[in-house]
Amino acid sequence: MSDTKVTENQKQDAKALKRFIPLLILAGAVGLGVGMGSGFVIKVTEGMGKLVNRGLSETAPYISLVLNTVLLVLSAVTLMWCRKRFGAWDGENEEDMERIEEKLNIAIIATNVDMILSYFLFGAGENVTFEDMGRETGGMFRLILGTGALVYSMAVVIICQSRLVNLEKEINPEKQGSVYDTKFQKVWLESCDELERQMVYQCAYKAYRVTNYACLGLWLFCIFGIMWWNFGILPLLMVSILWLVLTLSYSIESMRLLKRKK
Repeated sequence: MSDTKVTENQKQDAKALKRFIPLLILAGAVGLGVGMGSGFVIKVTEGMGKLVNRGLSETAPYISLVLNTVLLVLSAVTLMWCRKRFGAWDGENEEDMERIEEKLNIAIIATNVDMILSYFLFGAGENVTFEDMGRETGGMFRLILGTGALVYSMAVVIICQSRLVNLEKEINPEKQGSVYDTKFQKVWLESCDELERQMVYQCAYKAYRVTNYACLGLWLFCIFGIMWWNFGILPLLMVSILWLVLTLSYSIESMRLLKRKK
């Protein structure tokens, strides 16, 4: 039986290797071409990069304020629509209920995306704030505006998520947890049934795989950034730390669950 498995493994490796070697050669050729053309890329992108960097940094707080105001309005509209449809639900039409929960899920996803963008915009705004501190160019104003925009965004996200989750709990009374609780995700997961938990686990594994590919792409971008734009090693270090946390947390948790199973 073991010899059969060894032969099967060899066949699988040989089949996969036939696809892997051309891919490796192609990657090497692309890398060589990129390296040879790096001087041209630097000249083309250097001025554009500085312009985009400064422009985004100066407008980031205003973008954040507009973005979160739009989120607040859309969340309010979604809540009114869902609550009205839920109030008129006859208790039998499952398609109506699925449509309501789909709208709520989209709105909750929007709040999560908004939160990440708000953090990014705060950091982008601080990019020029401290450069301008001490000059008569409004550095202190930018600092106050950026901090205020971040506080406003967090308040909007928390309020919107709380209202959306509470309506979800009205629709599904078995669901538990408060957005204001630091253990909300754990409590919410414990209140889910077995099918819902399996869906969560499948989504988490999908996210793990996608994030691995994203880390690989960011690593490649950082390598080009070191060659072309003088990134230094700090961005590469940040990506590597994130990649290590993702891989080790997954691996350690897998080993822990395997021990519990035995």
